[in-house]
Amino acid sequence: MASVPCNGCTVCCRNELIFLYPEHGDIVAAYDAEPAVNPVTGKTGYALRRNESGACVYLGAAGCTIHDRAPTICKTFDCRLFLLRFGDRAGQRRALHEGRIDRETYGAARARLHTLGDLDKSNALPVAI
Repeated sequence: MASVPCNGCTVCCRNELIFLYPEHGDIVAAYDAEPAVNPVTGKTGYALRRNESGACVYLGAAGCTIHDRAPTICKTFDCRLFLLRFGDRAGQRRALHEGRIDRETYGAARARLHTLGDLDKSNALPVAI
């Protein structure tokens, strides 16, 4: 998979639910986490707590304050592939209207789609729409 050209974007840190995945090595007790429902799977688990503005509690002025021990999703999330999981442009817009992707993440992903190669696009598994 290609690396994501974030360039310090932090949109996902400010807007997306940062879900923990113990089955992939995340230790819930090691983070300031709270119970949450995964918006993609509908399953209950834990997510990093958010501050009063809705951003991840570990997002500081200079970026992630726990980068060296960031959860799995922080190491693997690609806004471009996340957007493509909703299918064609109509499906992506529907996901936006339904609140399954926020407007800022949608915009960041659309702006970076041109940087994604065809092989990488095949990694975007569709979700039930």
